[in-house]
Amino acid sequence: MELRRYDILYKNEADFWWFKGRRILLERILKNLPNKSSLKILDTGSCTGYNLHLLNKYGKAYGVDVEKKAIEYCKKRRFKRMHLLKNGMQLPFKSNSFDVITCLDVLEHIEKDEKYLQELNRVLRSKGILIIFVPAIKLLWSQLDVKSHHQTRYTISMLKNKIRKTRFLIKEIKYFNYILFWPMLPFRLIQKLPFFKKNEFGSELIVNNKLINQLLYYIFVFDVWSTKWFSPPIGVSIFFVAEKG
Repeated sequence: MELRRYDILYKNEADFWWFKGRRILLERILKNLPNKSSLKILDTGSCTGYNLHLLNKYGKAYGVDVEKKAIEYCKKRRFKRMHLLKNGMQLPFKSNSFDVITCLDVLEHIEKDEKYLQELNRVLRSKGILIIFVPAIKLLWSQLDVKSHHQTRYTISMLKNKIRKTRFLIKEIKYFNYILFWPMLPFRLIQKLPFFKKNEFGSELIVNNKLINQLLYYIFVFDVWSTKWFSPPIGVSIFFVAEKG
């Protein structure tokens, strides 16, 4: 991700609709875990660290990131258990160290994603839980993906194949942000036109209009809530919960 985007995220991660709604989904998953307290949790790709506030409610959270600037922002939020990854995908922890690992919109940044899933498997304890969010549907590829240094967008079938190859057992996997998929699709297709592509139309992360931000938040909250009972056929993102076998 471009370094200037860490500055933007640090200022907006608490209130921007996407991050607020995503935390609601994360907490719903955490609340459904058999053991909901005293967990040892690893957040991979912690970015500016706001999710660590939530993870610390369920135990002791550790964070890792490849960018020094991200680590600095996490420490600015007073999180001390942070580690800078200096050697690519190798995590600086012993095998079987964590009860839960979160990897939230991180896997799409990694070229050798299956190798990274194997590394997550290594540091997760037996019967430990892996929670991953990723962007979905290659048709939605846009300048936002380019500026965020994404390698791909996924489908559920793609993810299932990768998860099974890396010895995880799938507990739940669904598309989400499905309500905004159809309004977003023409917007993303327009971005592919030469004029808009050249001018990087829609490549910024944040919507600065408070009214629009609040409206999108309410839509997203309903979207996340409804996936408890409904498996959307398509969506802007995918979440999956897996167990180490």
